[in-house]
Amino acid sequence: DGDTTADDMAFIFGAANVCKTQNPCVLTAAAETMRQTMTTRVGGHCFGLAMSTLWIYDRADVTPGDYQPGASITYDLSKSSSRRLNQLFYYTQGAYQTTLSTTVPAYTAAKGAAAIVDKLRANFANASATDRYELSFAKPDGSAGHAVTPYAVKQVDADTYWIYVYDNNYPNNFDRVFKVTYSTNSWIYEGGATDPGAPPSTYTGSGTTQISLKSLRNVESF
Repeated sequence: DGDTTADDMAFIFGAANVCKTQNPCVLTAAAETMRQTMTTRVGGHCFGLAMSTLWIYDRADVTPGDYQPGASITYDLSKSSSRRLNQLFYYTQGAYQTTLSTTVPAYTAAKGAAAIVDKLRANFANASATDRYELSFAKPDGSAGHAVTPYAVKQVDADTYWIYVYDNNYPNNFDRVFKVTYSTNSWIYEGGATDPGAPPSTYTGSGTTQISLKSLRNVESF
């Protein structure tokens, strides 16, 4: 919402890295330039919401109540309680990939609908899997895109799979699905939107350029 503060920057990047003085934090010139750039970004917050939701689910040592007393599920969290966590996972996705250790998983874990079905089925079947994934997708011309949190895969028939997702534009809705035709590597997502107030539209695609899985462990390593 364009409200990134100096304290937010210290939370995301570490005070020692962005503050020239602390208590209160006064940002370095470079950090202030970054803050202003970040503040002007009006799209993409769905990436932060999708990944932070996934992180809370995956971490046994983290609960919604850590961010808001009395909250038992992420749906309970208010914007003010979760904004910094969402900012953290929004601004750091894909950041500084070339500097990461080779032991950190790649940011993009799978591309294309068929590969994503295979990856998610194996991942969901393994309760002790070391990584979990966000699903990002876009229109062919790049004019719009979105990120959601997959949580189940259903085989409808021999060639059709439905990927159930938590869509942060439709909180507490359990009927959001990607419909995948496996043999043609094609998919459709109906009623998608770039933000809660935007008109819904249908996203479709095939091949590997419009849809991918993003690694939680990669983003968490920032």
